[in-house]
Amino acid sequence: MMEMTLDDRTTRCEVELGPMQAMAPVVSLSGGGGLPDDPEAAHLEAADELLHRRGMSLADCEVSRVYAGFDGGDDAVLLVVRVGRGVDMFALNEALTAVQLARGLLPSAQLDVVFQA
Repeated sequence: MMEMTLDDRTTRCEVELGPMQAMAPVVSLSGGGGLPDDPEAAHLEAADELLHRRGMSLADCEVSRVYAGFDGGDDAVLLVVRVGRGVDMFALNEALTAVQLARGLLPSAQLDVVFQA
């Protein structure tokens, strides 16, 4: 059995630049090296890594970008990866969450990837 520990502490750094310049605090995920430039691509790369471990490829799957918000102003996105039948979707989605967390990515209601048949 594999044991996994989630460290969700953040590191907060404040930089004082002087009275005329202001900068928001920098927040980075521990172990993640900061936030990726393209979060959607980072989540899809995690999905592709997992599929490669199982002898599949993201290139062979149908990927849909679904706007999951309740209204037009909500920018929540769900990336749906259809892998076909004969795959345990629950186990695949659980493993994807583990890969995302290991890479410092946080699946959320605003952005997530799910596998479907």
